Amino acid sequence: MLDKRSYRLRAVFKGLVQGVFFRRTIYNHAKKLDVRGFVQNLDNGDVLLIAESDKDRLEKLLQHIQSDPGKACIQDIKWEYLPMTGQYSDFSIKINYR
Repeated sequence: MLDKRSYRLRAVFKGLVQGVFFRRTIYNHAKKLDVRGFVQNLDNGDVLLIAESDKDRLEKLLQHIQSDPGKACIQDIKWEYLPMTGQYSDFSIKINYR
């Protein structure tokens, strides 16, 4: 049974977030916090983050990304908390093949 305090965070980052190692920055923050899920470039130039953990860690992840985005310039973030699915065993960077 999943912990009722655990969630799935779905966040979309807009701005100068592709081509500046932003996914690697998010990956490093997520690994330090032992968060599971993935980060992926979207075709429209945004970056998608799907992360699962307890709400405290997910909030810390968002704070770390905002305070240390690396070379990225985040103009906007849209996020929502959803029920955790438990489908991820690790955190990864998804590669888009166009």
